[in-house]
Amino acid sequence: MRSAEPDAVWCCFGYGPRVCIRYERQGSGPIPLLLLHGFAASRSTWDDLRERFPCDEYTLYLMDMKGFGRSSKPHDTDYGPVEQAAIVLAFLTELNLSGTFLVGHSYGGTVALLTAIMARRSTSRRLLAGVILMGAPAWPQPLPRFFRYLEAPLLGTLLLMILPNRYVVTRALTSIYHDVKLVDDRHRERYADSFRGKGTVHALVRTVRQMIPAQWEEFSSEYPRLEMPLLLLWGRDDRVVRVRQGERLRDTVPEARLEIIDHCGHNPHEEAPDECRQRIERFLKEVTAGRSENE
Repeated sequence: MRSAEPDAVWCCFGYGPRVCIRYERQGSGPIPLLLLHGFAASRSTWDDLRERFPCDEYTLYLMDMKGFGRSSKPHDTDYGPVEQAAIVLAFLTELNLSGTFLVGHSYGGTVALLTAIMARRSTSRRLLAGVILMGAPAWPQPLPRFFRYLEAPLLGTLLLMILPNRYVVTRALTSIYHDVKLVDDRHRERYADSFRGKGTVHALVRTVRQMIPAQWEEFSSEYPRLEMPLLLLWGRDDRVVRVRQGERLRDTVPEARLEIIDHCGHNPHEEAPDECRQRIERFLKEVTAGRSENE
C-alpha cells in the first residue's frame, strides 16, 4: 500500500525567476531517496517501482523537475541540466535531507550526476550518500532522431503542436522499450500527460536544445574524484543510451558499479521493476551497512 503525502509545492529561485517545484513524499523510513525522472516524463514514471519500497524502511521524494509534470514551466531560456541540478541541490538543502540517495533516469540521471559534482564542490557533501543512475548519459552523445527534430528552429514547436500526443508517446515508447507489449494504455496515458499543459511545448524544446551543457567537459573531468558509491543500472538492449556509456562511467568513477539487466531497454524501472528494485535495495543496504560500520 502506498503511504504518500499529498502533492506539495516547494519554491526556489535557481539561476532565474522563482520556480515552483511539485513533489510527493512517500513513506517514513530511515533511508531517503530522491527520484528524478527523464525527459518528457514526470514523477509518475516511477509508479511501477515506488510501490515496491516498504514505507517503514524508505522515504521517497518524487519530484517533477522544472518544466515537467506539474512544476513551473516559466518562459525563460534556462532548462539545461546545470540549472536542474542547482534546483535539486537547493531542494536537498532546504529540506535538510542529509544522507540522501539520488536516483536518476536518463536525463534525470545526468542531472543527478551533476548534482553530485556540485555537492562535492560545496559544503553540501553530507547531503548525499550515493547515486543510482539508470541509462543516464555521462558524456555527450548523438541525440535520438525525434530530439534532433525538436532542436530545429520552429520545427520542434510545430511538431509538438500538430502531432497527437498519443501518436508521439506510442512512437517514443516503442523505440525505447525492449518488450513493445508493455506499450499499453496505462503507460501511454502516463506519458501523454507530459505533453499537455500551458508552457509544456516551450519547456520540452528548450530542454532538448540545452541538453548538452557548455560546461560538460569541466564536469566530466571531476568524475574520477567523486567519492561516493555509484550504482549504474542499464538495460542490455538500451538503444537510447548504450551500455558503453555505463561501462565508461564504471571505469572512471572509483566507487562505481555497473549492473546490466537482460531483456530490458531504456526504462528498467518500468520494464523490469522487480529486478530493478532488488538491485537498488541490495546496493542501498550495502552502503548503509558500510556507513554504520565506519561511524
